[in-house]
Amino acid sequence: MPHTPQTAVVRLLQRLTEARNIRPGERVALSAKAAVVPAHLLDRALALPAVSQKPPTAWHWFHNQNLPAATPAAAQARATVMASAGAAGLKDGVAAAGHEYLHLFEQGKLLPGEVCMGLSPEVHLAGGLAALGLRLTLGDLAHAGPTGSLEFTVPQTLRVNLTGKAPAGLGGFDLFWAIARECGLDSLCGHALEMGGEGLREISLARRLAMAEFAAHAGLAAIYVQPDALLVSEINKRLGEGGTLRGYETVTAEAGAEYAQTRSLDLARVQPSVCIARDPASLGTVGERAGARIDRVILAGTACSVESLRLAANRLKGKTVACTLDVVPATPRDFSLALAEGLITTLVECGARIHPPGLGSALLQDGPQGQTWLTTLAYPPQTAGEVLLCSPAVAAVSALAGSLTHPDAPVLLPPRDSKLSTRHKPS
Repeated sequence: MPHTPQTAVVRLLQRLTEARNIRPGERVALSAKAAVVPAHLLDRALALPAVSQKPPTAWHWFHNQNLPAATPAAAQARATVMASAGAAGLKDGVAAAGHEYLHLFEQGKLLPGEVCMGLSPEVHLAGGLAALGLRLTLGDLAHAGPTGSLEFTVPQTLRVNLTGKAPAGLGGFDLFWAIARECGLDSLCGHALEMGGEGLREISLARRLAMAEFAAHAGLAAIYVQPDALLVSEINKRLGEGGTLRGYETVTAEAGAEYAQTRSLDLARVQPSVCIARDPASLGTVGERAGARIDRVILAGTACSVESLRLAANRLKGKTVACTLDVVPATPRDFSLALAEGLITTLVECGARIHPPGLGSALLQDGPQGQTWLTTLAYPPQTAGEVLLCSPAVAAVSALAGSLTHPDAPVLLPPRDSKLSTRHKPS
């Protein structure tokens, strides 16, 4: 059979199967060489019958010892899970709840050209590294066992070529949903998405990761951002500084590869967006909804990189927030860099509350009825109140105004030390 040119996504899937020259629509057996088990699903994964029968030696598993226990009961539940992990023969767990996949990258365990299988939708951020993230379910793990194979239908791939230059302050959230609007949610569902083009040269690694993480919101089977010189340079520098860099091979589509659909997107036309959590159909531009009251802003998740913390500190410096602002750096590395650069001090002075990396979901668990919260967390838990998703720039300026605000709109607030400021102390 003559070779059929493959897209980058199909080429990466090809590495996990013994089938030759796989094509979209075919059902193939993929070898699950390793699975990422995030902290919040560890107890459920440990309860699977397959785990008790065969110790899962190929797991990258995480626990939440990096976070404070909210109550004594929570501390006891944590201890019970850790005891179960030990009884199952699990060793070398990592205390990185809330930033598991970023931890794998920073430790050099997830690099371009590789495939990562994980039990949470955040696994798709691998696509921002020019790697491939495939989401597993607990059912998949129960059926395949810790090191078995999985039946997988090779998806059709859509291609989006980015052109132009994105306006300053646009986040991965804005970029992803601009692409989703261009293609249509119905077209994306169940398919793979590849992104490339000259416009990628304007998109940093941090924004690529944040952009790819939202893939599950559109029902994508996979997402892949084409590697380029900027990506390779940032990865080599970042991991080289930490001593975790190892060899890797980037993957691109073969010449002549066919796509189910090919689109172009001019980044200069992309607008800051907002949507209700778990409701992609509610997506709209910030300009259309500006002025809506915001009671609390939570800057957290993959989007809260040191790059975003610089942006937020620049927007907030010398001012006072008008609503509660919680800041959760994406990883310990981001926190350390922000601390060294004075960004944390700036954020605290403007009224922000700083939390340990990974705590974002916990902060969103108790949203009161009738309040509206704004967050950069890609997959916030359900709450009684309304939760809106946005980019870091929108989050920062909205915290200043106490209402949904466009990043380019002037926020007319008095300086913190002026006589009009609520923080002014008369002598």
